[in-house]
Amino acid sequence: MDQYQHLCRIAGKTWGINKNIRRLLYKTVTERTLCHGEAAWGHNMASRLQKKLDSIQRLLLLYITDAYTTPPTAGLQVVTGLQPLHLQIQQEATYARVARARSSSNFFTVIFSPTDYERKSSGIHIHPPNFLLHNQISFAENHIDSVAKAIYTDGSKTDEGTGSAYCILENYGIIASWQGKLDRNNSVFQAEILTIRMAIKAASSLHRPIKIWTDSLSSLVDILNPKSHHSMVREIQTLLLSHKHIHLRWLKAHVGYLGNECADQLAKEAITKGNPFLLSKPLSYRKAEIKSAALSIWQDNWDNGETGRSTHDIVPRVSNKPVEWNREEIMFVTGHGPFPSYLHRCNLRTHDNCSCGEKGDPIHCATKCRFTVSCHFQTPTVSLKLQWYSTHDIMPRVSNKPVGWNREEIMFVTGHGPFPSYLHRFNLQTHDNCSCGEKGDPIHYATKCRFTLSWHFQTPTVSLKLQWLKNILTNIFSRTRLRPLMRFICDENNLIVEDNN
Repeated sequence: MDQYQHLCRIAGKTWGINKNIRRLLYKTVTERTLCHGEAAWGHNMASRLQKKLDSIQRLLLLYITDAYTTPPTAGLQVVTGLQPLHLQIQQEATYARVARARSSSNFFTVIFSPTDYERKSSGIHIHPPNFLLHNQISFAENHIDSVAKAIYTDGSKTDEGTGSAYCILENYGIIASWQGKLDRNNSVFQAEILTIRMAIKAASSLHRPIKIWTDSLSSLVDILNPKSHHSMVREIQTLLLSHKHIHLRWLKAHVGYLGNECADQLAKEAITKGNPFLLSKPLSYRKAEIKSAALSIWQDNWDNGETGRSTHDIVPRVSNKPVEWNREEIMFVTGHGPFPSYLHRCNLRTHDNCSCGEKGDPIHCATKCRFTVSCHFQTPTVSLKLQWYSTHDIMPRVSNKPVGWNREEIMFVTGHGPFPSYLHRFNLQTHDNCSCGEKGDPIHYATKCRFTLSWHFQTPTVSLKLQWLKNILTNIFSRTRLRPLMRFICDENNLIVEDNN
C-alpha cells in the first residue's frame, strides 16, 4: 500500500509518468516485492490469499490504466498484459522448486520433474592453472578448403525437430559422417555441443593433429569458459585437455565452404533420418513450459469467468503484451466512464439517459448522440451490438504484455464509462437514453449522437460490427480520433447526459 501511495504522488490521470513507466515500476518493484520467498509460501495458495493478492493488484492496475475504479480486475489484467498476481507467484514458486530444489512440482494439473531437464553443474571442475584450452581453440584462423583431413560439425532446428551431424572430409570428399536425431524440444545449442562432442570422440583415435571446424561461436565461447555450468561442455573440456592433438576452429557459416555446407545438409537430414539421440530438455525450455502452462490457465479463467465479459468479447485471447489502449479507450470499451448508463449504475444519477433523450452508454455517444456527431462511428446492428462491446473478441489471447489502450479506449471498448447505458446499469440514472433521445452507449456516441458529430465514425454493417471495432482499436488514426470523443463525453457529461429531472 505504501508503494501504491508513493506511485500516486508522482503521477496523476493527466500528468506525471506515462503508463508504460507505471507498468515497468509495477513489474520491477511491486511484483518483485510480493514475489519474495515465493517458493516457501506461494505453491499451494488458498483462495482467500488469491483474492487478497487480486485486491492488491487491482489498485496498481487502476493506477496504470487511469481507468474508473469499477472495471473488473480480470479485464484490466488482459488490457495491461499483466497476468493475475497469484498465477505469477505460483509460476515462480514452481520454477524455484524444480530448478533450485530439484524436486517434482505440480502447477495446477501439470507436473514438472527436474529429471526431464538438464542439470546445472556448479563449481569449477578443472583447476585454473591446468585449464589451457586457449592453445587448442581459435576464432581468428582463416579457413581454406584443402585436401587435408578435417571434421565439420553443425546443428539444425526446424518445426519438425532438431538434428545434429558431423562429416570428416579428405581430398574434398566425405570419408565418414554421423547424424543424430534429437527431440523437437532440444535447442540448437544442444545440437551444436553434441556434434562437437561426438566429433572429438571420433578424432580421439587419431594420433596426428586434426582440426574440427564449427560455425557455432556460442559453443566455442562456452567451451573456453572454465566456469561453464553445462555438463556436456565440461565433458568436452576434459576430452580436449586429454587429447592435445585436437583443435577447434570457428568459420563463418553459409559462405560456400565445402565442409560446412555438407555438415549443414547432413544436420537438416538428421531431423528425419538420423539415429535417435535422447537428451534432456534445455534449462530455458523449463521456464518456457511453466510460463506456457500459466498462460493456459489464465486463458481458461478468462474464457470461463463471470466478469469482464464486454472486454472478453473484444480481447478474447490473453497475452503478455498490453493492448495499448489509453484512458479514454478503456473507458469506452469497458463502459466505466462518464456515461449516464454508468453513473446510473453507481446511483449517481436517477436515470441512464443522455441529454439527447437516449440511453447514455458508450455506443450511443459513438454512434447516435447529437452532441458527438463529429465523432460518430457507423452504428452497429442489434445482433452484433454485444460483440461490439466485447473485449474478448478483440483480444482473444492473454499475455503478460499490456495491450496499450489508454483510459479513454478502455472505457469505449468495455462500455464502462460516462455512458447513459452504463450509468443506468448502476442505477445512477432512471433510463439509458442520451440527451439526443437514443440509447446512450459507446456506439451511439461514435456514430449517431448529434452532440459528437465532429468525431463520428462510419456506421458498421451487421456482419462487420466486430471487425469495425477491431479496426478502430488497432488503427492509430482511429484511436487518435476516439480519444477526443471520450474526452468530450467526460468533460461535457452534463450536456450529453439527460438531466435526471
